[in-house]
Amino acid sequence: MTETEIRRNLYDIYMTETEIRRNLYLLGQIYGYLSNLLPDYNNPNRLQYAYIYPANAVTRIYHECRRTGKLTKQAEDYISERINDVSPEIDEIQPINTTDVYGSFIVGTYHAKRSIKAVIDCTGMTQQAIADKIGVNRNTVRRWYSGESEISEKYRYKIEKLIGNPAET
Repeated sequence: MTETEIRRNLYDIYMTETEIRRNLYLLGQIYGYLSNLLPDYNNPNRLQYAYIYPANAVTRIYHECRRTGKLTKQAEDYISERINDVSPEIDEIQPINTTDVYGSFIVGTYHAKRSIKAVIDCTGMTQQAIADKIGVNRNTVRRWYSGESEISEKYRYKIEKLIGNPAET
């Protein structure tokens, strides 16, 4: 695949490799977050399936979390902040069978486990610069960083977006 448009003849879908990577990264974050809620759910077969059919795998683990009562308000917030940036067309690009692209999904699953301190550090920005960009005061960012207060998923995702697209690397 190249940075040029990728065409799926059957569906006439046009997405660049960067767009595909970003979508897979976000799906990976959701899958990683939900798999933390269901530690016994993941096994090698399910994980392999998730790499190849990421949108389907996210749907399956979401339904399992809902069925078992593990889906909290915080989990719903985490998912909704990210799923809004996932293109519906990504579902039509399954199966994902090129390792250079599905690696973005894998990276997303691991990044879902990062602490807010690690996310803030990854931006390379000062706490004041982050506060200015996301519309809060510096003291709020300092309290999140130190663990004095809990960050909402809305603001966590805004900070993650400041990092750029880690799926491109």
